[in-house]
Amino acid sequence: MRVPIVIIGLGSIVLSGCSDSKKANEVNFQTAINAHLAKSPSCIDLPTSSVQPAGANRGYMALPLYYEVPQRPGAAQDLFRRQTRQVNALVAVGLMEVKDSTIPQRGMFAEDSRTIKVKAYDLTDKGRQALAKPGEGSQSTFLSSRNRLCYGTPDVVEITQFTEPADAMGVSLSRVAYTYRLKDKAAWATNPTMLEAFPVLKRTTGDKVEDKADLVLTNKGWVHARDAKL
Repeated sequence: MRVPIVIIGLGSIVLSGCSDSKKANEVNFQTAINAHLAKSPSCIDLPTSSVQPAGANRGYMALPLYYEVPQRPGAAQDLFRRQTRQVNALVAVGLMEVKDSTIPQRGMFAEDSRTIKVKAYDLTDKGRQALAKPGEGSQSTFLSSRNRLCYGTPDVVEITQFTEPADAMGVSLSRVAYTYRLKDKAAWATNPTMLEAFPVLKRTTGDKVEDKADLVLTNKGWVHARDAKL
């Protein structure tokens, strides 16, 4: 009766070793990176207004976005086309809508006040559905205040390489290279007009996108460095 007991004991040891979340291996690294990516969808930044209504207490990232319509041909027209290139791409895929409007402008003196013609761009219902929640899809405080449209959640395809864990500033760290593809990828993210207007989409919507991450070993296993509360 002792032999079966020994075999079971050895099996338990083997299984325990395979499921050790502190081991430096592809399975644990993929789990840690995916846990981070699930909270970090891929998003693009909305452009900002080129002009604001006089007296309006709003930032250049507030909606709607305003762009002054040039009244004469030449350099101003070229600038207007460059400024509205991305918002017009968003209109083309149904994420934004555009209307003709006017806004007041204030000069140095009261008699200098005037009204200018603008194009006003605002999100459609489809665009609002893609709008990131505060802080979502951003790794910095500055960017988290921007309006962002999310187009999918990265999911690790393969861990391609990693460094042996080493001490760095009091923690055990490993640099991990991996490939990912987007889950629930929005159709508009691969629209040719969008790919041309937002080059980042060309780099992040393929079937095998390369990226890297720093992982930190904690008492609960490996976690992404940005998720480590140390």
